[in-house]
Amino acid sequence: MFDPNTPVAGRPVLVERCIRLVFWLAVAVVVFFALAPGGPAVSASMHDKVQHVVAFAGLGALATWSRALPSMWLGLAFLVALGGAIELLQGVTPERTPSWSDFAADLVGLALAYPIARLGVWGWALVRRTA
Repeated sequence: MFDPNTPVAGRPVLVERCIRLVFWLAVAVVVFFALAPGGPAVSASMHDKVQHVVAFAGLGALATWSRALPSMWLGLAFLVALGGAIELLQGVTPERTPSWSDFAADLVGLALAYPIARLGVWGWALVRRTA
Protein backbone atom coordinates (compact mmCIF):
# COMPACT_ATOMS: atom_id res chain seq x y z
CA MET A 1 0.00 0.00 0.00
CA PHE A 2 1.15 3.52 -0.75
CA ASP A 3 2.45 5.42 2.25
CA PRO A 4 3.75 8.91 1.41
CA ASN A 5 5.56 9.07 4.75
CA THR A 6 7.82 6.11 3.97
CA PRO A 7 11.17 7.25 2.59
CA VAL A 8 12.39 5.87 -0.73
CA ALA A 9 15.85 4.34 -1.06
CA GLY A 10 16.93 5.74 2.27
CA ARG A 11 15.87 9.32 1.55
CA PRO A 12 14.83 11.17 4.70
CA VAL A 13 11.13 12.01 5.03
CA LEU A 14 11.96 15.73 4.92
CA VAL A 15 13.63 15.27 1.51
CA GLU A 16 10.55 13.36 0.30
CA ARG A 17 8.25 16.17 1.42
CA CYS A 18 10.45 18.84 -0.16
CA ILE A 19 10.48 17.01 -3.50
CA ARG A 20 6.70 16.61 -3.29
CA LEU A 21 6.32 20.34 -2.60
CA VAL A 22 8.57 21.16 -5.57
CA PHE A 23 6.39 18.94 -7.78
CA TRP A 24 3.15 20.70 -6.83
CA LEU A 25 4.79 24.13 -7.16
CA ALA A 26 6.05 23.14 -10.62
CA VAL A 27 2.53 22.06 -11.60
CA ALA A 28 1.21 25.46 -10.46
CA VAL A 29 3.92 27.34 -12.39
CA VAL A 30 3.28 25.36 -15.60
CA VAL A 31 -0.48 25.93 -15.36
CA PHE A 32 0.00 29.63 -14.63
CA PHE A 33 2.29 30.26 -17.59
CA ALA A 34 0.19 28.09 -19.90
CA LEU A 35 -2.98 30.05 -19.13
CA ALA A 36 -1.69 33.56 -18.45
CA PRO A 37 -2.99 36.09 -20.99
CA GLY A 38 -0.42 37.59 -23.31
CA GLY A 39 1.45 34.37 -23.93
CA PRO A 40 4.62 34.21 -25.96
CA ALA A 41 4.44 35.41 -29.55
CA VAL A 42 6.41 32.33 -30.63
CA SER A 43 3.60 29.90 -29.85
CA ALA A 44 3.74 28.20 -33.27
CA SER A 45 7.52 27.84 -33.34
CA MET A 46 9.69 24.87 -32.45
CA HIS A 47 10.91 26.83 -29.42
CA ASP A 48 7.40 26.55 -27.99
CA LYS A 49 7.37 22.78 -28.53
CA VAL A 50 10.71 22.45 -26.77
CA GLN A 51 9.23 24.34 -23.80
CA HIS A 52 6.32 21.87 -23.69
CA VAL A 53 8.66 18.85 -23.86
CA VAL A 54 10.93 20.22 -21.13
CA ALA A 55 8.04 21.24 -18.86
CA PHE A 56 6.29 17.88 -19.02
CA ALA A 57 9.51 15.84 -18.85
CA GLY A 58 10.33 17.77 -15.67
CA LEU A 59 6.84 17.33 -14.24
CA GLY A 60 6.87 13.62 -15.03
CA ALA A 61 10.28 13.10 -13.46
CA LEU A 62 9.28 15.10 -10.38
CA ALA A 63 6.06 13.11 -10.09
CA THR A 64 8.09 9.89 -10.14
CA TRP A 65 10.72 11.12 -7.69
CA SER A 66 8.29 12.75 -5.30
CA ARG A 67 5.69 9.98 -5.17
CA ALA A 68 3.17 12.82 -4.97
CA LEU A 69 0.57 10.43 -6.38
CA PRO A 70 0.03 6.80 -5.30
CA SER A 71 1.56 5.23 -8.42
CA MET A 72 3.64 6.10 -11.44
CA TRP A 73 0.68 5.23 -13.69
CA LEU A 74 -1.68 7.50 -11.77
CA GLY A 75 0.92 10.26 -12.04
CA LEU A 76 1.17 9.69 -15.79
CA ALA A 77 -2.63 9.76 -16.15
CA PHE A 78 -2.81 12.96 -14.09
CA LEU A 79 -0.17 14.69 -16.23
CA VAL A 80 -1.77 13.55 -19.52
CA ALA A 81 -5.09 14.92 -18.25
CA LEU A 82 -3.34 18.13 -17.14
CA GLY A 83 -1.83 18.63 -20.59
CA GLY A 84 -5.22 18.08 -22.22
CA ALA A 85 -6.99 20.34 -19.75
CA ILE A 86 -4.46 23.12 -20.35
CA GLU A 87 -5.07 22.95 -24.09
CA LEU A 88 -8.86 22.97 -23.61
CA LEU A 89 -8.66 25.92 -21.21
CA GLN A 90 -6.45 27.82 -23.63
CA GLY A 91 -9.43 27.78 -25.98
CA VAL A 92 -11.35 30.03 -23.57
CA THR A 93 -8.37 32.11 -22.40
CA PRO A 94 -7.83 35.52 -24.04
CA GLU A 95 -4.86 35.65 -26.40
CA ARG A 96 -4.37 31.86 -26.24
CA THR A 97 -5.28 29.11 -28.67
CA PRO A 98 -5.36 25.35 -28.08
CA SER A 99 -3.03 23.21 -30.17
CA TRP A 100 -2.85 19.47 -30.79
CA SER A 101 0.87 19.84 -31.49
CA ASP A 102 1.36 21.36 -28.02
CA PHE A 103 -0.44 18.38 -26.49
CA ALA A 104 1.72 16.02 -28.56
CA ALA A 105 4.83 17.82 -27.27
CA ASP A 106 3.53 17.32 -23.71
CA LEU A 107 3.24 13.58 -24.40
CA VAL A 108 6.79 13.44 -25.79
CA GLY A 109 7.98 15.10 -22.57
CA LEU A 110 6.12 12.54 -20.50
CA ALA A 111 7.69 9.72 -22.53
CA LEU A 112 11.12 11.11 -21.61
CA ALA A 113 10.21 11.55 -17.94
CA TYR A 114 10.69 7.96 -16.77
CA PRO A 115 14.24 7.61 -18.17
CA ILE A 116 15.09 10.99 -16.62
CA ALA A 117 13.63 9.87 -13.29
CA ARG A 118 15.58 6.61 -13.42
CA LEU A 119 18.80 8.55 -14.02
CA GLY A 120 17.98 10.64 -10.96
CA VAL A 121 17.39 7.52 -8.85
CA TRP A 122 20.63 6.03 -10.13
CA GLY A 123 22.45 9.26 -9.29
CA TRP A 124 20.95 9.30 -5.78
CA ALA A 125 22.03 5.69 -5.22
CA LEU A 126 25.55 6.54 -6.41
CA VAL A 127 25.75 9.51 -4.03
CA ARG A 128 24.48 7.38 -1.15
CA ARG A 129 27.02 4.65 -1.92
CA THR A 130 29.99 7.04 -1.98
CA ALA A 131 28.92 9.05 1.07
